[in-house]
Amino acid sequence: MSRYTRHSETGILQISEHGYVLDTGGGGFWILEGMPWRSKRWLGQRITVEGIRVDFNALAVKRVEAGS
Repeated sequence: MSRYTRHSETGILQISEHGYVLDTGGGGFWILEGMPWRSKRWLGQRITVEGIRVDFNALAVKRVEAGS
């Protein structure tokens, strides 16, 4: 996958040493950059994040919604 491409990913929102992360299952995760301050309400819940890939496993978040 190349950098600066748009992605839509669904998983469980968690906090780690990297900050907010989206656990996509199977050991995969995205580091979420620029999460809105109100994101704490989604901790431990399934969400969908849309954003731009800015690093190997980092997304610059553009939109967050309840996951499906």
